[in-house]
Amino acid sequence: PSNAIDLCMTMMEREPDPNQESKKEDSFVLNGPVVEVAMRCLGEQNRIEDAEKLFQWAMRQNNSVLNTSVFCSLFEMYKRDNRRSEALDLVKQCIQAENGSCDSAGVNLLLVRAIDWPRRSRDGKMRETVSIYRSMLKVILASCEDGFEPTFKVWQRLIIASSQVARTEATWDIVRKSCLGMLKHLPSSFPDSRLLKIGLDAAEKTEDVDLAAEFLSRAWNKQQHMDEQRL
Repeated sequence: PSNAIDLCMTMMEREPDPNQESKKEDSFVLNGPVVEVAMRCLGEQNRIEDAEKLFQWAMRQNNSVLNTSVFCSLFEMYKRDNRRSEALDLVKQCIQAENGSCDSAGVNLLLVRAIDWPRRSRDGKMRETVSIYRSMLKVILASCEDGFEPTFKVWQRLIIASSQVARTEATWDIVRKSCLGMLKHLPSSFPDSRLLKIGLDAAEKTEDVDLAAEFLSRAWNKQQHMDEQRL
């Protein structure tokens, strides 16, 4: 692992000037697995500045050494230090890199990890998380507009997490918008019993009759589908 870090640091220092011809004997290949290992080790050592340098270098390599694992490693460092702005920017970059250096499954995993932001600091104090859910909702909705559709699990986690906070901080509008987003972008999805209750609670708190009707309709269709399968 330490050799992977040394190799990556050396590679960055020796990065050739694009305006100059590189000498063949001075060039060597640094592949994705080495970068992955180096990022994990930097995370274990909490060397965020070095990890950021390595990440920026990897971003310049035309996806040849960058993948979702690299994004996740840096994200976990930001998450551990409660650096929300940097973490959200990284999530946006990962979504933009989907179909390139990042796979859909990895992007969805990163979205779930972002939603599961720790509600307590390392010293046990409660953190404000409403802004995280509000920001994540904006990021997810923007990704849908740009052509990337998060999975049901992502929407489910956002709805559940935001509803837990809403019960004490009365932020049901975030829950309502998350429910509406799921219904719009996953038209064939069926809410389970937990999501149904949350959706109806959000509809009641925000006086959204249409939301309640749509959730009940989806739940009814799900029950009918299950009954048909039993026949």
